[in-house]
Amino acid sequence: MKRYDNIKPAPSKGREIIPAGGYVAKINAAVTEETDYGDRLVIYFDVCEGDFRGFFHNDYDSQTQEDKKWRGVYRLYLPKEDGTEKDEWSKRALSNVMWSLEESNPGYHFDFDEAKLKDKLVGVLFRNKEWEMD
Repeated sequence: MKRYDNIKPAPSKGREIIPAGGYVAKINAAVTEETDYGDRLVIYFDVCEGDFRGFFHNDYDSQTQEDKKWRGVYRLYLPKEDGTEKDEWSKRALSNVMWSLEESNPGYHFDFDEAKLKDKLVGVLFRNKEWEMD
């Protein structure tokens, strides 16, 4: 008999997932980062109204591993103006997000200064999606 035969595994609790639906979010910060594909706008946000207010803050605080991760993140590739199909998709995606931010924050107009996105409100939609790989 091995020494671990009588040991039962501890129950594992997976992390909480925000339910599918619409939420009002507040932007905590936004930065531009360089990637192999090109520059990317990274927006850090949290739910700011309703039953799930502070969801991502609570999620972050509950993480016990050394490399904690903020999970309220939206990433957008910035257009490269290279005429590719990916570039056109990047332009549409950025335009749609900025339109939503401008509509949600009267008087705000995006001028490519990501620091000005802080404290802006916007509606976000979460959905549960399953996919299969290989």
